[in-house]
Amino acid sequence: MQAFVYLKVRTLINWFKQLKEKPSRLLSILFYLGLLGMIFLIPKGDVSSADSEFMQSENSRYVISIVFFGILLIINAFSWNSGTKRGVSIFTLPDTQFLFTSPFKPASVLLYGMLNQLKTSLLSSIFLLYQIPNLSRLYLSNEQIATLFAVWILTIFSNHIISAFIYAISYKSDKYVNIVQIVIYAIPILSLLSGLFFILKEADPLYALIQFLQSEILYLVPGAGWAKAIFDLSLLGFNWMRIIGLTVFIIVPVVLMRMIYKMDIDYYEDALSMVQATPNSPEQQEIVQEAQRKAYAKFKVGKTGINKGSGENTIFYKQLCEYRRTRPRIVGFTMITTLLILGGMAVLLKNSESDNPLIYWGISIVILFFSAFNSTTLKAFAADQFFTLPGKSILKVVYSGILGILLAMLDQVPAYLFVVIYSGFSLMLLPVGILLSGSIFMVINSAQILTYRIFGEIKSVFSGMILLTFSFIFCLPGTAMILLGGYFILSSGAYWGYLLITGGFIVNCLLGLIGIYTGKKYLEEGPAR
Repeated sequence: MQAFVYLKVRTLINWFKQLKEKPSRLLSILFYLGLLGMIFLIPKGDVSSADSEFMQSENSRYVISIVFFGILLIINAFSWNSGTKRGVSIFTLPDTQFLFTSPFKPASVLLYGMLNQLKTSLLSSIFLLYQIPNLSRLYLSNEQIATLFAVWILTIFSNHIISAFIYAISYKSDKYVNIVQIVIYAIPILSLLSGLFFILKEADPLYALIQFLQSEILYLVPGAGWAKAIFDLSLLGFNWMRIIGLTVFIIVPVVLMRMIYKMDIDYYEDALSMVQATPNSPEQQEIVQEAQRKAYAKFKVGKTGINKGSGENTIFYKQLCEYRRTRPRIVGFTMITTLLILGGMAVLLKNSESDNPLIYWGISIVILFFSAFNSTTLKAFAADQFFTLPGKSILKVVYSGILGILLAMLDQVPAYLFVVIYSGFSLMLLPVGILLSGSIFMVINSAQILTYRIFGEIKSVFSGMILLTFSFIFCLPGTAMILLGGYFILSSGAYWGYLLITGGFIVNCLLGLIGIYTGKKYLEEGPAR
C-alpha cells in the first residue's frame, strides 16, 4: 500500500512539473478554471408562483428522484462498459514497467489501475457544487442535498469496482465481452421499456407517468435503482424496499471486491501486448514507420472508394471494417436510446401544445453531444498509419471523420422517422433534421481535433474537461441560431427564420472546416510522442 501511495505522490509532482514544460496545458487549465469561476457571476432567476406551487407538491419529489435515476442509468452504462476494454485503457507503459514487476497481487494492481481513473470521475463531478443553489430552489433540505452528494460519490466509487470485476471476468474472451455488454445496455433499455409499458396501458399518459414514477419496481434496477432507493429514503421517507436497495448497494461492491482478490487473474500479457503495440522510442518508431511505408507504397491513389480502399480513403475503409467487426448489426445503444426517448415523448405529447419538432431535435442533440466522444477521428490520429499513409493531409483528415458523421446521422433516423409519422409532421423535417444533426457532429469533431492538437492525446483529466468545454462552446452559436430560427417559423411563420437555420448550418460547417485545417496542420508537423 505504501508503494501505491508513493507512486501517486510522484505522479502528482511530475504532473505539476509538466505544466512548466508545456505552457499550452497550463493555459488550458487556467482557461477552464476561469470558466468555472464565471458560474458564480451568472444571476439566478426568480421562481414563478406556478413553479413554486409545483415544487412544493408531492409529485415534484418523484420527478426529482426519477431525473436522478435517469442520469445514473446513463452513467452506469458507460462506466460499466469501460470494464470491457483492454489493458491499454487502464495502464500506461510506466505502470507495466513498475507495477507488473513489483511483488503485488495482480488483483491489487488491477484495482489500482481502475481506481486510478476515479480522480477523473470525481473532478468531472465538480459541477455539482454549483448546483447547490438550484437544489435549494427545489425545496430540498440540507440533509437531502448532502444525501444526494453522498450517493453520487459512492456510486462513482462502486462503479469503478464493478468495472474492475467486469474486466477480470471478460479480458480473456471476446464472447464474454459481448455477453457483458448486452447485459449492461439491456438495463437502461428495459427500464425505458417498462416506463413505456406504463404509459401505453393507461388512457391518460400523465397519470400513467405518475404511476411509473411511484413504482417500487425501479428499486430493483441494478446500480441506479439501488442508488435511487437511498436517495428516496431521505426524499420520501421510510420504505422496506428502499431499505433493501440500501443494503444491496452496500453489499454488492464489498462482495465483488472480495471476489476480485480471490480470482487467479493473469491479465499482464494482455495489458503488456496492448501497451507495447505502440512504439515509444525513436528507433522503434522509425522501424515501424519504414515497414508501413513499404506496405502502403503498394496502394495508389484512385477512385475505387470503399470497395477496395486505396490512398487516403484507406483510413475510412479500415474504420468501416473495424466497425463491422465489432458491431455487425446496425442497431446500437445510441440508436435504441434515442428511439425510446423521442418515441416516449411523442406518445406523451400527442395532440398537446408542447408537441413541437424543436423539442425532439433539441433532445436528440443532447444525446448526440454525449455519444459523439467515441470519435473515429481521434482513433485515426492515434494510429501511426495516419502519418505514414501516402496522400494529401487534408483528405486524410476528411476521410477520418466521415464514418463518425454517417453513424451519428444513422443513429437519428429511426427516432426521427417515428416522431415524424406518429406526430404527423412534414416528411421534409426528416432529411432536414438529419443534416442539421450531422452539422452539429462536425462541430464536436472540430473541437476534438483542436483539443488533440493542444495536448497530443486526450487521456488526462484536464484534457477531457477542455474537450467537453470546447465542444459545448463550439456547439452554442450554430445550435442557438437553428433553434431560434425554428421558433420564429413555428410561432409566426417569419421567412427570416429559414435564414437563421441556414446561417446556423453554415456556421457549423465553418467550424467543422476549422477542425479539418487544424488536423491538417497537426498531420504535417507529425505526432507528439
